[in-house]
This record gives sequence, structure tokens and C-alpha cells, in this order.
Amino acid sequence: MPAIKTTSQNLVRTVDPNVAPIMLSDLERFVPSIVADTPHASRSEKYGFVSTMQLLMGLRDRFQIVQASQSRVRSDQSRREYTKHMIRLRQRGVAPVTELGGLFPELVLINSHDGSSSYQLMAGLFRLVCSNGMVVCDSDMGSVRIPHKAGAIGDVIDASYTVVESAAGSIERARDWSRIELKRDEQVYLAESAHALRFEEGTAIGEAISPHALLAPRRMADTGSDLWSITNRLQENVIKGGLTGIARNPEDRRRSRRVSARAVTGVDQDVRLNKQLWALAEKMAELKAAA
Repeated sequence: MPAIKTTSQNLVRTVDPNVAPIMLSDLERFVPSIVADTPHASRSEKYGFVSTMQLLMGLRDRFQIVQASQSRVRSDQSRREYTKHMIRLRQRGVAPVTELGGLFPELVLINSHDGSSSYQLMAGLFRLVCSNGMVVCDSDMGSVRIPHKAGAIGDVIDASYTVVESAAGSIERARDWSRIELKRDEQVYLAESAHALRFEEGTAIGEAISPHALLAPRRMADTGSDLWSITNRLQENVIKGGLTGIARNPEDRRRSRRVSARAVTGVDQDVRLNKQLWALAEKMAELKAAA
């Protein structure tokens, strides 16, 4: 497995930052909006510009970048080097939790330089066994928004340390979920809910890929029926895509074609789906505890 991998022209990920951390040249090539040193021309003088790179420089003693991506720009191409971007950072020297598939707590940062986003800081988890990252959505774990204003860099750095401590706390939540066994109908309920979040009703891809397909494990380590294993299978199948199915022609049901679900690479959709999937698992844990 390569130390650095890309899944599109707007995302770069390092599997092991201790071997090959993401370098400035990687960011300049794949996510140029991160290295912008001025705001987009559409911003007024009231806009408090603080560069993402300045923030990363302030965090570099304790954190290193493990993933970076940016939103695609479809109309105004002048925004490509200023648009919304997402960065995942990991504390240096933190060992993975091996019994949970090599789990690391991470800090998730979202920002833009064109006014499309405030600073957003969220807790995240990265599971080494499947090279996939989650965004934690939990009222106890912390999520911070900071508007663009003069002097905001200090606020963002302070908040970063608070949120990453929350991410470390989410490891305990994962341990709790690994002890909760789910019946088959409970697994199917989560799969149907995840399917509704990922695919629009009535679309060819939504009809071709059944909710049950989202429960399929991609490796032996994920064959468990506990809530943590099921959540990981759903999250990986939803975010990474690659599932295939047969889509029927709505005008002639005798005709069909094979379709494949695409990976989720957009910043907004990635965060939204991850938060919703985490919230689903959180609700199931509550229901199981009440029962």
C-alpha cells in the first residue's frame, strides 16, 4: 500500500504520516485553496482573512496533516484556489487502538477563503484497517465554528486542542459500541436508514443497490454483528462506493445495465453523511440501552 494516495484531483491522503507526511507540494498540487495567502476578490474589506496555512503552521509542533481535500468548483473557476476545503490532522506520537482496527483520534478542520465557510472544527476517527475516516457527531464530543475576523487564528488554535481531546474521548464510545450485539432486523434497519441518506429515492443507482449490500463486509476483520462493526461497514460502503447492481430501464423493464456507486469526495457530502451515520449509531446505542 502506498504511503500517499489520491482518490481524485481534489483529495490526498497519507496512510502512515510517520513514514510520509503530506508535504506542502502535495497541498499545492491537489488542494490549492489551502495555501491561498489572500482572500478571493469577492470579499470586502470587512472580511477578516486568516490563512489556513497560518493555522497549520501554528499547529505543526503537535499535529501533522493526514488528509486534505477541497470542494469542486463548477461555475466560477476563479474560486478554485479559494474554495471550501477540509483537512484532517493527527497528533504526533499517538499510537492506534489496535483492538478497534487501529483507531486514531483526529481533528477535522473546514475553512474557505471565499466566504463559503466559517472555520469549523470537529472530532474525527480514522480506522487504519480500512483506511477510512469518520466525522464524529456527538453533543458530548464538541464541534466549534469560528467566524472570519481579525485575530481569529488564536481562537482556532485554542479550540483545536479542545476538540482533539474530544476526539480521543470518542474512542471510548467506539469501545462501548463494540460490546453491543445487534439482531439481524436491527442491522437491516440501520442499513435501510443509511441507504436513504446516501441515495435519492427513485434513482437508478438507489434501486440497483439494495440496503442489504451496505452491510457486506470488505474484510474478515469486519464480519462481527456488534454495533461498532456494523457502523464501520455501513460507513465504508457509503463513503468509498464501488458497490454495483443492475439498473432497470424505467421505460422498458426488460432492458438493464450495470451501475456502480461512486465514492463520496465532496467536502459537504462527506461531512454530512459521516455525521448522519454516527448519529444513527448513537440512536441505536440509546435504544439498546433502554431495552
